[in-house]
Amino acid sequence: MDPDHRKILQSNFVKLSELISLDEIVPLLLEERVFTEHMMEDILAENTDTDRKHKLMLDLPRRGPNAFKTFLDILLKTGNYDAAMILDPDIEIPNSDIISSEHVSLLTSSFRHVSIMPVNEGTAQHFVKPATEWKEGPDCYKMSSQPRGYCLIINNVLFQNILSERYGSYEDARKLDIVFHEFGYEVTFLSDRTAQEILGLVKEFSEKQEHNQVDSCVVIILSHGNYNTIYGSDVEKVQLDTILNFFNNDNCPQLHGKPKMFFIQACQGDNHDRGVSGCYEADSKPFIQHRTRTAPQPIVPAFSLQAWSDMLISHSTLPGHVSYRNEISGSWYGQALVSVLMKHAHEMDLLHMLLKVDQIVKEQINCDGDRQATETIMLGWSRKLYFNPGLFK
Repeated sequence: MDPDHRKILQSNFVKLSELISLDEIVPLLLEERVFTEHMMEDILAENTDTDRKHKLMLDLPRRGPNAFKTFLDILLKTGNYDAAMILDPDIEIPNSDIISSEHVSLLTSSFRHVSIMPVNEGTAQHFVKPATEWKEGPDCYKMSSQPRGYCLIINNVLFQNILSERYGSYEDARKLDIVFHEFGYEVTFLSDRTAQEILGLVKEFSEKQEHNQVDSCVVIILSHGNYNTIYGSDVEKVQLDTILNFFNNDNCPQLHGKPKMFFIQACQGDNHDRGVSGCYEADSKPFIQHRTRTAPQPIVPAFSLQAWSDMLISHSTLPGHVSYRNEISGSWYGQALVSVLMKHAHEMDLLHMLLKVDQIVKEQINCDGDRQATETIMLGWSRKLYFNPGLFK
C-alpha cells in the first residue's frame, strides 16, 4: 500500500472505526477479496463491535496495493460518506450507484457462516473488572469524580521513513484507550504528531480548566525515544522534563494535590525499538526510583515540594535500554500494563499493579535471549491510588 494511504488509515483508525458499519461493508470486503473468509472470521471473533472495527482498520493497511482504493469505493457504495471523506476530502459524493439493502442482504447470505454479531449480543462487554466496593481513606488519593479525569494518548507509528515504523503500537494504544474509558476517563486519542505538535497538545491539555472538576489526569505516549526524550513523527526530539514541567503545581494549579500519571512506551537508549527480533542488551532487574529532585535541566526549575508533587512516571524500560515490541500484538510493556489494569484495578493500588507489570515484562525473552525491565519514578507521590472502576459519587 502507498505510504501516504497507509498513514491516512493508521492516523484516523479510531475515527473511521466510529463511522463505518460492519454489516454494510463486510460482504463487499469479502466479495472484492480485500480479506479472505478466514481473515474476516478472525476479525469478527473479537469480543466487541469496537474491537472488531479496530482490528479491521489495523489489518487493512497490509492488504495489498489496491486495498485503499477498494475500501474507499466500498464506503461510497454503501453510503459511508463521512468515512470516505476522511480518506479523500476532495472525493465527489455520488448521487446514484449506492448499494441497495437487497444487495447487502444477498451478499450476507452468501457468507452465512461468518457471524458479524457476537453470540452474546446485547450483553455488556468489559475489558476491566469493575470494583464492588470503594478503596478510599486518608492514605488514598480521592478517585471518585465523574469523569474520573482526562486522559491524553499520543501514539506515533510513522516517522517519515527515517525511523522504522512502529508496527503493533496501535494494538497497545487502542486497548489503553478502552481501559481508561472504562476507568471513567474522557480520553483524547491522537496519532503521528510532530515534536512541536506534541508540545502544543500536551501544554494545552495541562491548561484545561476542566481539571478543576476531576480527581486526576493521565498522559500516555507511545513512540521512539532515548533517555529523557521521545521523538515526534518528524524525528525531532521532545524532552520528557519539558512535558512534566507543564504539570507541576506552579504551571498547573488545577491539578494541585491530584495524581498525575504518565505512561511512556519508548526506548531509553541509543538503539531504536526494532521489534522482538532485534539484538539488544537489557537489564532484567526491576528499578523503582523515588526521586527527591528532578534531573538538572535548564527548563526545569529547582525541585521543591511546593512545585513538584503527586506525579508518577512509568517507563517501559530502564535508562539506556531499548523497549521491545511485537509487530502484531504490541509491546511487552503495553500488553502487560493492559492485562494488569484489566484484571486488578478493582482491588489493587497502582504501585502494586506496576510491580506486577514489571514482573510480567521481566519474564519475556526474545529470540536472541534479551530481556527488559520497567522503571517507575515518583515525584512527591504520597498516597495509594485506586482507580475504583465502575464506581462514582
